[in-house]
Amino acid sequence: MRRVVFTSSAATIGPRDDGLPADENEPLHLPPNRFPYAHSKLQAEQVVAEAVEQGQDVVTVNPVVVMGPGDLNMISGTFITQIKRFQWLVPITNGGISVIDVRDVARYHLAAAARGKTGERYILMTANYSNRDWFNMIAEVVGAARPRIPAPRFMLPVTAFAIDALRAVGLSTPIDSNQARLGGRYIYFDGSKAHVAFGSPRIDMQQSLRDTYQWYAEHGYIQEDFIARFAARSARLLRMT
Repeated sequence: MRRVVFTSSAATIGPRDDGLPADENEPLHLPPNRFPYAHSKLQAEQVVAEAVEQGQDVVTVNPVVVMGPGDLNMISGTFITQIKRFQWLVPITNGGISVIDVRDVARYHLAAAARGKTGERYILMTANYSNRDWFNMIAEVVGAARPRIPAPRFMLPVTAFAIDALRAVGLSTPIDSNQARLGGRYIYFDGSKAHVAFGSPRIDMQQSLRDTYQWYAEHGYIQEDFIARFAARSARLLRMT
């Protein structure tokens, strides 16, 4: 085996306190007790670094939030399904998100295997969006009223506590408590290192969202229940669409 490409996560990087995009040199700033996923990935990267020191050829890639068709487990797809279902009732916070399409992630893995530098890590991202711009773009793609209810940042810890309580008794929630805690922060990343080494992303996020929504619709993930009908009708009555 000549080379290994290790799939880590951009969760091992930053986020920066000033809200600017973090690059591969930014350390992780989140506490392990609250963000075990990020720290588990960071520990795996440390194992990779030890392997590289011993002569193994390993390249690490760090994808941001991944969108795209085929997301069977709804890892990131709740953005789409919840905005389609709840429409303007979806709460919106300050902060922002960094995203990429899964097909570009796959292409970058192949490029990293062919042209990546041993021991280096590469952030895989396409674009950064404020939460408001991201939600508005999704609403446009799925034909929903734009989310309009502001969620104050001081409510995020309360929301996180409530999510933990619900999950403790076996109830599912569309996001986990850590996502709620980070909801008001600008989780932005700088993907220029990968773009220079492997080329720019080929799929823009509007196309990614269109393809993702079509896939969910074709596979029965879009709910047309009482809540969805109420949200759609109230949006029309309030002239939101």
